[in-house]
Amino acid sequence: MLCENFWRTLYISGKYGYVRYTVKMELGRPRFQSNKRTSKAFTVVPTIDLNNVSQAVLPAKKLKAKKLGIALFRHGDVTIECETQKSGFVPGEVIVVNARVINGSSKDIVKAQVELIEISTYVSNSYSLNFEPTLTFIDEDATNRRRQERRRLAAEEQLVNIVKHSEGDVELHLQVPSTAPSFDCCPIIKVEYAVEVKFKSSGSLNRHIAIVPVVIGTIPLLGTVTRNRAPQSLPCSSQKEIKSIPSRSGDSDGDSLNTMLVPNYEESINGVNGTTIDKSKMEPFAPRYPFYHQLSEVYKNQGPASSGEAVKAQ
Repeated sequence: MLCENFWRTLYISGKYGYVRYTVKMELGRPRFQSNKRTSKAFTVVPTIDLNNVSQAVLPAKKLKAKKLGIALFRHGDVTIECETQKSGFVPGEVIVVNARVINGSSKDIVKAQVELIEISTYVSNSYSLNFEPTLTFIDEDATNRRRQERRRLAAEEQLVNIVKHSEGDVELHLQVPSTAPSFDCCPIIKVEYAVEVKFKSSGSLNRHIAIVPVVIGTIPLLGTVTRNRAPQSLPCSSQKEIKSIPSRSGDSDGDSLNTMLVPNYEESINGVNGTTIDKSKMEPFAPRYPFYHQLSEVYKNQGPASSGEAVKAQ
């Protein structure tokens, strides 16, 4: 039986550390015969209900202004304003990013790209001993050391044409892959996500980047969300069943899905290569996370919110 606080850490692996769960079995054999041992890894996923995350239903916005070129060779300013209709998503759902680009430079903007970035923060404690010359006492000093890892999980790009000294609107779409939920319940590992929107100008190596933070959960938003006091951290629970009847956020008619949404559990987008640490000590294993195929199908059936034009130059 799993302990009460077992859900406080999920199965996650990265460059600087990992949390793994295994079941080990040992079969005792008669004298002069070695015991048989085996182990099997399994996935632990905390329940992150986006309906209990106050910021999940709120739009996420980011405004970014940048000067194009280098000193003495400036080409003008480029301003990017990105927005998503909400901040909370689940694997399988499509993130729609609406970007407004004010191209005040002398270069055309020719390409747009959207990426989902996983940001993992690892915290460790290091202890040092400071000895006084008289050796009368020992002072123990604990300091926190942090390492951060960024991984690109998914990316989409499209050609655009925002000519110099003009404005344009771009709508980008990106499906959330199977990945661990946003996690802030563990004292040593924190998992966050962000959507990076990049624009490339012709004849220049400069990229214009706007970063929009998002929350990845395991239970999608319902059509009606109760906005209570904002929690200090993401809520976690040991709930086993994941069932809900969400409606697509942003729909004007508020129609909800008639079918019960039950996720499949798909292998992590990082696969068995999610970590480079201690590979020889365990069999290859890819954790599985909830994935909602139904939400992507709903998006395909309803189609993009725009009229079909990716860019409108003015």
